Amino acid sequence: MPTEKQKAKPAKKKGIKKVNGYKKNKWGILYKAEKGTFICKATQGIVTRYTGPSIHNPVAGALEYNQSVNYDEVQDYEGYIWISWKVHSGKTVYMPIGKSDGKGNRVGAAWGIFS
Repeated sequence: MPTEKQKAKPAKKKGIKKVNGYKKNKWGILYKAEKGTFICKATQGIVTRYTGPSIHNPVAGALEYNQSVNYDEVQDYEGYIWISWKVHSGKTVYMPIGKSDGKGNRVGAAWGIFS
C-alpha cells in the first residue's frame, strides 16, 4: 500500500494529467493545493482518515458539528471530495466533505461551510 506522502503527491513522471484544475497522481487521486477553512455542519460529525483520501484507510478521528479546520489541499477520490491538513503530530489527515463526480466537481451540497 502506498505511503501517505506517495498518495497525496504526484508520480515523478513527465506528463502528469490535469483534470479540471486538479493534478492526477499514479493512484488516480485528483488533488490540488487550496487553502481555506471548513466548518462542519454534519450533525453526526465527519470521520477523518490517515494515509490518504480513502474510506478504507485508518480512522484518525472526527470533526464534530460546528468544529472548524484550516485545510491546505483538496482531493477527489472514491466518489468524494476530500480536504486535508497537517495535525500537531506532523501527520496529514483527510476528510470527505461531500460527494463528487470523479472530475473534481462536488455533487450536491457540501457537509459544511467554507470560509
